[in-house]
Amino acid sequence: MTVLELVAYTIKSEALGEFRAHREKMRRALSQWDGFLSGITFQSLDNANAFVDYYLWNSMEQARKAAERIESAPEARGFLDCISEVVVFKHFEIEGDQPSFTKTDEGDVFEFGMSVVDPDKWETYRSIRPEVLALASREKGFKEVASFEAEGDEGPLCLDVLRWQSADAANEAMENINKTEQCGVFMSTFKNTVYFDHMRLFPEKDG
Repeated sequence: MTVLELVAYTIKSEALGEFRAHREKMRRALSQWDGFLSGITFQSLDNANAFVDYYLWNSMEQARKAAERIESAPEARGFLDCISEVVVFKHFEIEGDQPSFTKTDEGDVFEFGMSVVDPDKWETYRSIRPEVLALASREKGFKEVASFEAEGDEGPLCLDVLRWQSADAANEAMENINKTEQCGVFMSTFKNTVYFDHMRLFPEKDG
């Protein structure tokens, strides 16, 4: 089963200028490893030092082997030295037809939301989530969504990545949806929010 490896991290301010070159070097190495399918990086709209790596692997075993290997890979040394903090590192098995986001338009904004669901409210969460995503899909500027679930230490860990036509569209939709009864029920099922940010695709090269 295809696996998403999602890593949210921050870069040291003094390393931001050299980060791109180190990331490209690591990315070229990763693309040659067994099981690699695709990999893209996102940068926060609000914090230039905050990034998310969104990598797809052919299997959980290959994804985990790559995660272990990268710690000592010479090609990744410069990249790893740029990192100030790893905020999230998680693997999700992909069910259904989820977008890879490898083809995006200039200006596209990605809304990352990852939360732990209260196990006692799991059934409520599973029933209301499709309604909330349906509301999002009807908002102006909505393009697509990818949704994932995995087991966490505190309860089910759930990730939604929504692609919007612009930052204004994402913000307007969030404001509209937050007013709905469905969103209130949806939010009440969370034990805590692990990660939330609006991001853009980080280009492979300058310009």
